[in-house]
Amino acid sequence: MYKQEIFNFNYKDNFDHDNFFISKSNEIAYKTIINNNNNHQYIYLKGPPKSGKTHLANIWKKHNDAILFDYNKYDKILTNNKNSILIENIYQNINEEKLFYLINHCYNNKTKILITSNLYPSEFDYKFQDLSSRIKSFILSEIFNPDDELIMNYLLKLLYDRQLFLKNDDVLFYILKRVDRTYLNFYNLVTEIDKISLSTNRQITIPLIKELI
Repeated sequence: MYKQEIFNFNYKDNFDHDNFFISKSNEIAYKTIINNNNNHQYIYLKGPPKSGKTHLANIWKKHNDAILFDYNKYDKILTNNKNSILIENIYQNINEEKLFYLINHCYNNKTKILITSNLYPSEFDYKFQDLSSRIKSFILSEIFNPDDELIMNYLLKLLYDRQLFLKNDDVLFYILKRVDRTYLNFYNLVTEIDKISLSTNRQITIPLIKELI
């Protein structure tokens, strides 16, 4: 049987405001970050992997004309004239001393900060306790595990972003009933569906899903 070669084209995430689905699981986080009327200068957004933190953070970044933090551009960021900074996945490849200096710089210059992470601030083993104190002073906002409404729309969004089409609604409900309700599980499943659909040109049916879960 002919099997199509898979090319790993990275699809482009859609971080448009209108593409962010709001439900009970993320409504408080959304209101805290997007509708806060600048009441909160320093926000820490915590949520499970693939829960939409980056999407929500990018909406905030656009609204605030913020700069994305990058250690490779550390000196340039310190001297930029932006009044907002986004720090994604704060504990990834962290340099605690540099980060503490940056946050102090932002405090002194009244620069807004949004931090994202899969961890609570208290879960990280800080070597630099002054940084721990600073980060724990941020307003904590959280995206929770998905409710029924959100997980269905999350699945549909993942499929739509990759232009994948289920054979019928029965396939959708089969997935919803049989996959553990985490964002990461659904993300990984759609990634596998995408791969096998590209390589075999098969329709996305219940038998296909059974092979993957």
